[in-house]
Amino acid sequence: SLVQIRGSAPLFWEQSPQGPIQVTREQALGAPAFERHERKIREAYEGDVFYLNLMSASSSGEQMLTAALERQLKPANGSARLQDLYCHFDFHARVKGASQMDFDAELDALIDELAPF
Repeated sequence: SLVQIRGSAPLFWEQSPQGPIQVTREQALGAPAFERHERKIREAYEGDVFYLNLMSASSSGEQMLTAALERQLKPANGSARLQDLYCHFDFHARVKGASQMDFDAELDALIDELAPF
């Protein structure tokens, strides 16, 4: 079975109203909390954690969070496992101006990414 947990990037970051996004802790300082968070999810749901990143690749703030998330995931999962347990899927960019057939193809691609689960 698959359990979906929705939330923000599991990092220490903040954004004031209409202000820029700022990562507030370096990777090394955030790593213990990140690892504890992931371990608790794995234990609670008895399985691997798959990170589906829906952040925009065209927003500088979201690009910064994506880069920070990917840096945090590498030590936690090892580079080889990162590609199996993480997908950056900029949904809006991939379906912008798409026909229904293109939209369905993109959705099928995302479902394929989740096939191991």
